[in-house]
Amino acid sequence: MFSLKSILNSLPSVGSRVSRILKLGECKTSPTSTGLVQLHTSPVTGSSSAGSIWRLPMNDGNEGAVWPNKIHCLTHRKHKAQQHWHTWGIFKTTKMNVVDNSALGRKAMAEGRPPKVIEVYSRKHLMRSHGSYGKLGDRVLVAVMGQKKKGIIVGMKAKQRPGVPRFDSNNVVLIEENGNPSGNRITAPLPNCIRPILQKDSNPKKADYTKLFAIATKWV
Repeated sequence: MFSLKSILNSLPSVGSRVSRILKLGECKTSPTSTGLVQLHTSPVTGSSSAGSIWRLPMNDGNEGAVWPNKIHCLTHRKHKAQQHWHTWGIFKTTKMNVVDNSALGRKAMAEGRPPKVIEVYSRKHLMRSHGSYGKLGDRVLVAVMGQKKKGIIVGMKAKQRPGVPRFDSNNVVLIEENGNPSGNRITAPLPNCIRPILQKDSNPKKADYTKLFAIATKWV
């Protein structure tokens, strides 16, 4: 006489059926002895001796790694103190683009003879052999059409800080000795970051650079 218990005991178990299905789907050319594929998202393999996944051997010695893989850099501060790769890009022999409508500037740009910087009035690298570096708002002395003229840097091609616009050319506005602009209109947009710089450096008794704000057509 058959009973329900004897019928259930005669049926194969669930584990044996699963293993039989995996064996049927096993690839014959697989170099592994088992058909089970080990799936994991950790970059550390089973044979790696890295230990915790938070301290991986690939991040050992990498200064840019985040905590807790970050280690202290042993580079001395003197090698980093003067490295300002951004916002400093105007120095001697740099060719500029005149963006005002002064007669001298328009003639130089029309003839394809852009002004060339011969002096930068800045404290950055002042005592270095290659001279100072200029940034937005600094004054420069340029040679244009056989004459020496002063100008203000109002645009740079170098990489800038976040929020500071970057231009396609190194722009300059020609000024006189008393700080008055040589032209009466500026054709290119001016960055807003030069406002406090020129206001701080202006001196009504010597040179007032804030008069440049009155002839600007656009600010960015």
